[in-house]
Parts: sequence; structure tokens; C-alpha cells
Amino acid sequence: MIGSLEYKGHNYYGPWFAKITDVYDFGYEGEDVISAPFTAMVGPGEEFGVIGYDDVKPGGTFIKPGVGVLRRTDDTPYNHSKTYEIVDGGKWTVKQSGDSVEFTQTLNDPAAGYGSTLKNTGAWQIQSNVYDHNFLVLDNQAPGPDFEITFPFQLQARQAPNRQLGEIRGNQIAYQKTLEKQERMSTTVTGFSDSPKDYDIKVAGLEGCLISGTDAFRWLVGSPSSGTADGRRRWRAARRIRSLRSGTTPQWYP
Repeated sequence: MIGSLEYKGHNYYGPWFAKITDVYDFGYEGEDVISAPFTAMVGPGEEFGVIGYDDVKPGGTFIKPGVGVLRRTDDTPYNHSKTYEIVDGGKWTVKQSGDSVEFTQTLNDPAAGYGSTLKNTGAWQIQSNVYDHNFLVLDNQAPGPDFEITFPFQLQARQAPNRQLGEIRGNQIAYQKTLEKQERMSTTVTGFSDSPKDYDIKVAGLEGCLISGTDAFRWLVGSPSSGTADGRRRWRAARRIRSLRSGTTPQWYP
């Protein structure tokens, strides 16, 4: 998680919720966004699907990449909003360069038959999925006409956005107005190929704030927008990208 990222006078992350309370996922309290504990994150937060959960009995261990070796508690299906005991958080290393930070987690669970870093070093096949909640808050601004969103391909709408809030224009998604209070704009699009070049999606602000790649795609759709008590708009975006194994076609879905 990244609580704050500043670059050339712009801030890309920050709290998108006013408080943490007893609500599932997120909700509203007046004009404020409120969050459940398991959703109250800041910065880019990826969640990987669990590995080995269905193969062990209650009391046995399974792996959740990015978290660690967890213990299964009962016979119910895995629930990502439930708290599980962390048996082993693994070993984390951080590599920093001038324009990036790389986090690596090394896990080993002999009981479950898995061991992994960036590649599988254990005996069982790793098969999982991943999605990302990016929680971008660009300069504390709500999504609106001040942002230009451009794709490297012509968009085909599977589910068009609310026309009062936004529309698709060729290879762009344009906001008709600045989102406020409980307004949300979402759309489902296709037109992309299996080429990595189709991830070159850009969001540019009139004041020079820019994000690109999959981060941009996650930002622009499905974003609840709300003003906080001090008048600043808080919003978040969630966009899922799933790939079960390398070489598969990216599958984008809300």
C-alpha cells in the first residue's frame, strides 16, 4: 500500500473514505464515503486469489500471495472479507530505483506443497487470479471533464455509461460533468487485443497530472465519488484484470 505519492507537484494517492465503520465494502454517510475494514486501503492494492484452500481440511494451511501462509478455519468456502490466521507472512525484500519500487515476497508452505517467489519453486502448479483496487485520488479531485482519458484502440461499449455523466468518443471516454455526492460512472468496453500495447491507456489532467497503463484503466471506471466534510471530493476506482497463467489473453471485467 502507498499512502502518498507526489511527483512534479501532484499527489496521486490519499484517503478516499471519511471513516471505517460497519458496512460491507463501501457506502455513504451524507456526502462522505465510508468503508468496511477490509476495503479501507490506500494506494494500489492488488489481491490475489488463494492457492490450495480447497485442497486442505479445516486446520490446514493454504497460501494467499502477498499476504502469506494462512490457516483454514472451517468447511465454508473461502471468503476474501473474512480474517484468517497468518501462520507465516513470508520474507519481504524491497528494491528501489530512481523511478520504481519492487516488492518481492518469498513464501514456503511444505504442508500445502507450495513455495514461490516470482516463480513457482514448489511441487504444485500455481493457479490463481488477481484484481486491483488502485484507490487513486488525483490531487483530491473528483473525476470530471478536467481529465482526458485516451485508449490506444477504438472503444466498443458492451455497457454504455450514464449519458448524463459521460460518453464514449472513439478511443476516449469523456466525462460530461464533475462527479459529486453519490454519483458514479461505469462502463464496460472491448476492442482491445492480446497485445501489451493495448494497456497503454492514459489519463491526463489539464494541470499536467498524468497516469498511464493499467492504472489509468482502473481509475476511470466504476468510481464512487463523494465530497468529504471539508468539501474535498473523495473517490476510488476498482477495475479487475484477470490472468490465470502467463500468455493468456487479458480479461477485463467490472
